[in-house]
Amino acid sequence: MSRLAIVKLLRQRTIKTEFMDPENLKENENETQKYFVNVLIRDKKYRQYCGEGKQKIRWLTDCAIFKYENEYKRKRTCGIAYGLKNENGELCDLESKICECLTNGAHVLVLLKEEYESEIRERERKIQLEKESINRNKSKRTTKNISNNKLINKLNKELREKEDTQTNNLENENKNEEEEENKKFEEEFQSNNKDLLNDEEYKKFLLENKNDDENNFLDDEYIQNNYGSNGEDVNAI
Repeated sequence: MSRLAIVKLLRQRTIKTEFMDPENLKENENETQKYFVNVLIRDKKYRQYCGEGKQKIRWLTDCAIFKYENEYKRKRTCGIAYGLKNENGELCDLESKICECLTNGAHVLVLLKEEYESEIRERERKIQLEKESINRNKSKRTTKNISNNKLINKLNKELREKEDTQTNNLENENKNEEEEENKKFEEEFQSNNKDLLNDEEYKKFLLENKNDDENNFLDDEYIQNNYGSNGEDVNAI
């Protein structure tokens, strides 16, 4: 037998059960009757005593529906409950035990079909909004990372260009210093060896070795061995 058929059968009973009759649900000295739940269904609120609370949540919703329809002499029908929301806004499993899900004196809301579907749509909307928010934040982080990477690449490029410029300047300075030293050496050599440079034999030697980079100028040892310290031809003596 389906749940809806069972509920209809309960509504057709003329004798009310102990737990479903509002007149019989008065708090007494019986310890088992002190466990109760405040149940809100549509515009009505009922205090439902649950004994030890070992019944299922669905039993609690069925009791609330029975009381509501009995109060309005079944002129207002509810169908069956699709869910139960506790005071924290969480949905309770209808097959769970009351004592495991609800505390004594808890306030709950019975969700009928329309309310349950509205609740599900609202939850789906919130989930979608959260996803969109996460995607926006992710997109912002991605954009920020791209911007940071571009800035880092730009700074690295400027740093490399600066290092290359400094290296080129240093190389140019070294080259200029080397050229100046060579020029100074050449001037000093020409100034100190005028006689040697005018010597026919030396000119002939330079002409024969003009393609030899190592012999563009004679070293000091060669000059002293062949021309003396003053440039005189020692071989002519």
